[in-house]
Amino acid sequence: MLRVLFLIDTMQMGGAERITAQLLPGFDRIQPLLCTLQPRRDSPLTTQLQAIPRFDLGARRLLDPIAFMRLLQLLRTQQIDLIHAQLQDATIFAALAGRLTGLPVVITRHLIGDDTATPRKRWRNQLEQAAIRWGVTRLICVSDAARDHYAQLTGLPSDRFITIYNGIDLTPYNTPSDRSRLRADLGLDPQALIVTMVGVMRPGKGHEIAIRAAEALPTLHFLLVGDGERRADLEAHAPPNVRFLGQRLDIPQIWRASDIAILPSESEALPTVLIEAGAAALPTIATRVGGIAEVVIDGETGLLIPPKDPAALITAIQTLIQRPDLRLSMGGRAADWVRERFTLDGQRAALSALYAAVSAPKPGSSSG
Repeated sequence: MLRVLFLIDTMQMGGAERITAQLLPGFDRIQPLLCTLQPRRDSPLTTQLQAIPRFDLGARRLLDPIAFMRLLQLLRTQQIDLIHAQLQDATIFAALAGRLTGLPVVITRHLIGDDTATPRKRWRNQLEQAAIRWGVTRLICVSDAARDHYAQLTGLPSDRFITIYNGIDLTPYNTPSDRSRLRADLGLDPQALIVTMVGVMRPGKGHEIAIRAAEALPTLHFLLVGDGERRADLEAHAPPNVRFLGQRLDIPQIWRASDIAILPSESEALPTVLIEAGAAALPTIATRVGGIAEVVIDGETGLLIPPKDPAALITAIQTLIQRPDLRLSMGGRAADWVRERFTLDGQRAALSALYAAVSAPKPGSSSG
């Protein structure tokens, strides 16, 4: 059985971390081990991983030689066969370690585009791209849009890339739910029309567009779930019909208490939150950027709008509010679409096949 080290920057409450927490416990053809670069941002997600061996490198910065030596020692003592890295710093660590040890390295890119706001961030992006070219065996992209973007950005041959869609645990969505009780638990009116957005509150996510829509539609209730650097500013400018719920682990229940999901992002590779909304049989209004069109089928499972366009979001919400029949049909089709393409079992099977392929001895190689 292959021993795969899943290397990730932290286990804070983010999209990559939520996927990792759901994914690791269910493997049956590999032995997963989890390693973080540093534990300071651990979130409650770690409670889902108590059965998975956990290690931490205690890195104080990106170029931390002591932490890197701990990684090399861990690879040796735990007899690791393959490294699977996620997020920028972990990618750089993994690529260098793989180059020095000869272990295969795969990485997952969860984003399209990088933060280039400062010279330091641009330098880190360049370092990561060099690491990918130099020390990564295969690059997993979570959507075809992300794959095409990175193939063009890096200039690497197509056989270095593979698209594997993220999956979610469908169990919470397969059991009957009491919608009135879910709303009561959240302090919401059973008859209210609820528009929900889930996402980290950082630039580019489009929270200000959601708030503009809430201002224009005062009879609707808007739930913003998540936390981040922009939360205080967003709360200061939000109208009374917007509620900020912070970080939550009961996302399935929140979706099932809602009527419409929205995500007016400026860039997305494959937003897990929209897969979850679809599993809850919700129609979605989202921007036509990145891989969103691979999750939301325009006119069938939801409505796609241009980015940075509050008027388009307002109009789309009004369309769905005025058409309960359309909300119902789109929600049902969304649930079917998620079960066809975005399951955890499907993701694990694709990853297990990839691990076996990149770990197989090369033709003509000797086992010693």
